[in-house]
Amino acid sequence: MATWSTTDLANVTLSGGNLIATGTNSTAAVRSGNGELTGKFYFEATLTTNSGSNTGIGLTTGATTLSTVGNTPVNSAILYRGGNIWLNNANSGTSLGARSNGDIIGIAVDLAADLIWFRVAPSGNWNANGSANPATGVGGLSCSFLSGVLAYPVATFGVVNDVTTANFGATAFSGTVPSGFTSGWIAPTTWSTTDKSTNIVLSGSNLIANRNTTSGAGVRAKDPKRSGKFYIEIKVTAAWTAGTAVGLATINRPIDSVASNGSTNATVIYQGQNGLATYFPDNTSPWNLGARSVNDIIGIAIDLDNSLVWMRVCPAGNWNASASANPATGVGGASVTGLGQGFDVYPCAYINNTTDTITGNFGGSAFSGTVPSGFTSGWDDTVAALSYAVVTQEGVEAWATTSPNVNVTQIGVEAFTLPNPAYNVTQAGQEVWAVGTGAYHLTQVGLEVWGLVSSVNTQYAVTQVGLEVWRSVADAAHGGPMITVVS
Repeated sequence: MATWSTTDLANVTLSGGNLIATGTNSTAAVRSGNGELTGKFYFEATLTTNSGSNTGIGLTTGATTLSTVGNTPVNSAILYRGGNIWLNNANSGTSLGARSNGDIIGIAVDLAADLIWFRVAPSGNWNANGSANPATGVGGLSCSFLSGVLAYPVATFGVVNDVTTANFGATAFSGTVPSGFTSGWIAPTTWSTTDKSTNIVLSGSNLIANRNTTSGAGVRAKDPKRSGKFYIEIKVTAAWTAGTAVGLATINRPIDSVASNGSTNATVIYQGQNGLATYFPDNTSPWNLGARSVNDIIGIAIDLDNSLVWMRVCPAGNWNASASANPATGVGGASVTGLGQGFDVYPCAYINNTTDTITGNFGGSAFSGTVPSGFTSGWDDTVAALSYAVVTQEGVEAWATTSPNVNVTQIGVEAFTLPNPAYNVTQAGQEVWAVGTGAYHLTQVGLEVWGLVSSVNTQYAVTQVGLEVWRSVADAAHGGPMITVVS
C-alpha cells in the first residue's frame, strides 16, 4: 500500500513505516509516494495532534508547492483543523466543525467525476450534509482542478510537532468504504485489455482470462513495476493443460508466447507435457513444483531490486521446491537477471487450451497464502512520483587518435525513459573504438558517430557534445514541474 513519500516532502519527518508525518515548522507538508489519475478511492487519516490552523488533510497535484500548500492550497482539496474545506485556494463554505486531537477523517474521491467527500469517521455526515453519499454520487464537492493530472494525498502542518497518521489501506478502516470505491489509495492492477492476444477474453473486472480459439494465447497485466518487492497470486481453474503457464515477463516477450516453454525475458511455472509444472527463469529449468491440479493457486514473490523470484503452491507449499527457501530472508531465491534491472516487468499468463481459465489476484481480495515479510501485498496500478527522465543529445569524452584510430566513450543521444516500455535508448555509443587498419569494434550500440574525410588516420572525431540535456521532475504530461539544463 501507499505511504508518505520519503523524498516529496517539505519540513516533515516520517516514522511508523512512513505513515506517521510530523511537521517541523509552520510551512510543512508531505505528499503520498504514489498518485492516481482516475478511479474511486477511500482512505483515512488520523489528526493525531492538530493545533495549527493550517494543519490539514486532503488531496493535491504533483505541481503544488509543498512549502506553501498549507497556507495557499492551490490545486488542492484540504480539510483544515478548523473544519473548513478549501478547494483550489478558496473556502468552499462547507465545514465539519473544529476538529480535535485523534479525530479520524475519511476521504472518498471520485477522480473520474472530479468529486470529493470528507467526513469524521466512522459515521459522520459526508461534507456535513445528511443526504450526501459517495456511493450514489450525491453531495460531492467539485475538484475539477484534479482532472487529467495525478492526484496525491497530502498532509499539511501549521505548527511544529503537529502529527498526521495516514491509513492508505494497510489496516482496517474506522469507517465503512463506500460501495464502488477502492478500499485504500492504491488500486490493484488487472489483466490488460490491449496487451493480450486477440483470442484472449477477459471477464470479472478484467481479472479472469480465458481464450476462445484453439491457438495458444497470452496476456500481461496492464501495469508494470521496475523496482521493489511484490507478492501476487494467480489461480488456474478448470485444468492445467500442457503448455499453460503463469508468472512474470517483460515487454520484450512476444505476447502470443508470453509464458510458453523456454521463454526468454520471462519467468514462469509451466505445465509440461510430462505433467510437471516447471519453473523457467529466462530459458532455464532448475526445479519444478510437480504436476498441478484444478484450482491450484501459485504464489509469486518477486524482488526486482535483487533480481530474485520465489514461487510456490498456495497456501503453504515450499518456495522454489525447497524447504529452506524464504523470500522474507532472501534465502533460496531464483535469479531472474534476464528480466533486467530497471526494466518494466509484468505479471503474465499463457493459456494453451480453451478449457483453462486463469484468475489474477493482484491484491484486490484476500490472498490464500501469507505475504512474505518485507514484500508489498499485491501489485498496484499507481504511478510513482518523480519517475520519468529524459536525456537527449549527450556526448562526453568522444575522441580520436592515430593508434587506435577511433575511441568514442560515453555518448548518449536521444536516450529517454517512458512508463511503457521502461527504457528506450536510441543513437547511443559507449566504448566504440577501432584498432588496426580499417578494423572496427563496437560495443553497446553506436550510431551517428561521424568522421572527417581530410585525414585517413583520424577517421572519426566527435568531442564534448552536450545539448538539450533535461529531465522532468514529475510526469510533465500530468502537469508536473520540469527542470531544463542546457550545456
